[in-house]
Amino acid sequence: MTGHEFTTFYVPIVPTLRGEPAPAAVGLLATSSRDVYVERLDDHTLSLEVERGWLHGTGERIARDTTPFVLDEGIQRPGFTAYVRAVTADGRPETVDFVFDEVLEHHSTRLLYFEEGSIELFSPPPIGEVVTLESNLPGIR
Repeated sequence: MTGHEFTTFYVPIVPTLRGEPAPAAVGLLATSSRDVYVERLDDHTLSLEVERGWLHGTGERIARDTTPFVLDEGIQRPGFTAYVRAVTADGRPETVDFVFDEVLEHHSTRLLYFEEGSIELFSPPPIGEVVTLESNLPGIR
């Protein structure tokens, strides 16, 4: 859930090359050069807050224009809808709630994150708790 966009390409390619089934869809919840705070709101919802907001650096904005995000704007993707709950002064998302179609533990959902050069399985915290996914990009804080 934090790292590089590379993971959205990597996740479906590796099983395919191994002759294994690939996921039906891959969604990137966050890519950030900053820490990401993940709170579980309910059985279907993760709230992600990115230190200094999403799209902070130039590299993070490479595929996005400068149109400000709208508070409570919903963006639907396969398997979940993302709602912008807080924005920075310059209109970038600061907190986004991801509401999944299925409960987070559903067999069709795998939450992954990038840590120290590898992709790891992420277990969502209990409802009401927050975990921090620390930035793993060297030299950036």
